[in-house]
Amino acid sequence: MPTAGKGRRFWTLYKKELRELTPEIVILIATSILLNVYAYFKAAPLTGLSLTLTVGLAAFLPFISSFKLSREWKNQTVYLMMSLPASGALILGAKLTALMTELVIGGLAAGTAGGLAIMASYPGEIKQLMSMVPNVYSNLALMALFGLVNVMFFCCISFLAQVLGKLVRKYSGLLSFVSFIAILILLSKGIEMINAAGITHFGLGMGLNPPLPFPDPSSYILYSSIIVAIVSVLVFIAAALIYDRRLEL
Repeated sequence: MPTAGKGRRFWTLYKKELRELTPEIVILIATSILLNVYAYFKAAPLTGLSLTLTVGLAAFLPFISSFKLSREWKNQTVYLMMSLPASGALILGAKLTALMTELVIGGLAAGTAGGLAIMASYPGEIKQLMSMVPNVYSNLALMALFGLVNVMFFCCISFLAQVLGKLVRKYSGLLSFVSFIAILILLSKGIEMINAAGITHFGLGMGLNPPLPFPDPSSYILYSSIIVAIVSVLVFIAAALIYDRRLEL
């Protein structure tokens, strides 16, 4: 398949997925604005809580939406998807990209509305805090990256668990659930071990007993984000391969 053809098919699939997520995105934006504005005018001490809730919702909805793959099998719309001249990587990639788009838009809406509400409620304290903490904006960007790759990690596991569940005709839902839990536990343990090895090797100690030298917490966040991203890509590749070659419809 020519590269240009793949690009057009991906863009078509991506737009389809994004259209289906548009109602959720609108709800995310509206909820973020309304909840944070309400907290600012009615309960200023709760602006931090409203920011946390809306950012959490922005991260949670894409993960939940990733399970719509099973619904496509149930509604038999997956047969239309599989009849297209597109690989599993293109189909699942379009879904994942749309979910990450939802996450970015929702996260920006929640972060902007919540951040403005907090700064308006506590301008002096925020100004003082920003002067005390070095590289505030770069650290916030790294935290956002860390959140994005972790949501991507969960979505990729969701895809893999769902295609594994469809390898059997009976109890596919149960197999998907068990697969998701098992894969999540195994990969989380593996990532934890890799992170621990990196902490020991690179001196990225944080909260260790005894503590290791830790000049900049951003180094640990970046290192962990890279590891999670690499694992997510591997999980996605496995899901795409099964979607293409081993799924019996």
